[in-house]
Amino acid sequence: MGQARPHNERQVRRGRATNCLRAGAVSVLLLIISALRSDAAIIEIYPSTASCNEEFENKANALQPGDELILHGGTYSQFCRRAITVNGTASQPVVIRAATGEIPSLTNVNSQNNIDIVSSSYLSIRGLQFRGGSQGVRFEGFNHPEGCLFGVSLQGCPIP
Repeated sequence: MGQARPHNERQVRRGRATNCLRAGAVSVLLLIISALRSDAAIIEIYPSTASCNEEFENKANALQPGDELILHGGTYSQFCRRAITVNGTASQPVVIRAATGEIPSLTNVNSQNNIDIVSSSYLSIRGLQFRGGSQGVRFEGFNHPEGCLFGVSLQGCPIP
C-alpha cells in the first residue's frame, strides 16, 4: 500500500509550508554554524629571546583560520631566520597584533631578514615594530590561484 493521501487541499498546503519552514530553519542553522568557528583560538605571548625556535614563530606557524595571536609589549629577539606561513580565509582571516596599548618589537641581530612572510594569505598584522635584520619584512612565495600574496596587510607597523 502507498502513503495516505491528504484529505483536502488545506492539508497539502500546510504540509508544504511545514517542509519549507524546516528547510529554512536547517539552512539558517547551517549558515550560523559555518560562520562561527567555536574553536578559533586567541593566544597571548610575552617577550623572549631565542637563538632559534622562537615562541612567536612557533605560535604564528600554528595559527588556523580565525585565530588571533596577541603579542605583549617588549622585545622579541631571534638570532636565526624568522619565517612564518599563515593562511586564513576571506571570512576568517588570521590576526597577529599588539596587545592593546603595548608595543611589541621583533628584532633580529643577524644579517637575516627580521621576518619572512612566506606563502601566506588572509593575514592581518597590526601594531608590531620590526627592527634589525637585513631587510626588515620580506614577502616570499604565493599562496593564491592568481599568483599573488592575497589578503595580507601590515597596519601601524613601523619598519625603520
